[in-house]
This record gives sequence, structure tokens and C-alpha cells, in this order.
Amino acid sequence: MFSGFRSLARTTRLRHELAALQLRKQKVVEDISTEIKQRQQLFQSLSQQESTRREQRRSIDQQLQDLTRLTQAQMIDGLAAWRKSIELSQHQMEVDLRQVDLATQSLLLWHMSEAEQCSQL
Repeated sequence: MFSGFRSLARTTRLRHELAALQLRKQKVVEDISTEIKQRQQLFQSLSQQESTRREQRRSIDQQLQDLTRLTQAQMIDGLAAWRKSIELSQHQMEVDLRQVDLATQSLLLWHMSEAEQCSQL
């Protein structure tokens, strides 16, 4: 008789634990889904800026070529050329960093999508 109460209490406790785990799983899945949506929006925004980044890189490359020609023709002071070269290099680095951000977001989005698929099993 006492073992029956113990068994019933254990079954009830396990049911409550199972329900709590299912709720926690549901919350985690919802959190992952929300974060994936946010990452998708960020990825879309970064992707839309891709043509701008390409144009900026072309412009920087052209300016560097112009600077090289001006320096070789001695139409610009060497110090001014170095300053402009540093400025253009910094700008190019910023453009490259935005490209790295895009790649990072893409990778994170892929990993999160994989995690979401696994969590729904």
C-alpha cells in the first residue's frame, strides 16, 4: 500500500518534471527562432549594402592608382601622398570589416538554423 503511494507520487513528480522540461524546450525554441529572425534581418541589411561596398572598393582602388600616378609624376608632396594613402587604406579596412561582418552573420545564421532544426526533433 505504501509503495503504491510512493509509485503514484513518483509518477506525478515525473509528469510535472516532463511538463516543465517541455515548457523550457518550447521557450528555447522560441528564443532561437526570434534570434534567427533578427539575424536574418541583419543579414538582409548587410547583403543589400554589398553593391555599395563593391563601389567603395572600386573608388578606393581608383584613388590609390591616381595617387600613385601623381606621386610618380611628382605632382604631389610625398608626405601628403602618404597621408592620403593611409586615409584610403583605413577606409578600405572599414569596407573590408563590413564584409567580414556579413560573412560572420551568414555563418551564425547557418549555425542557428541548424540548431533550430535539431531542437525541433
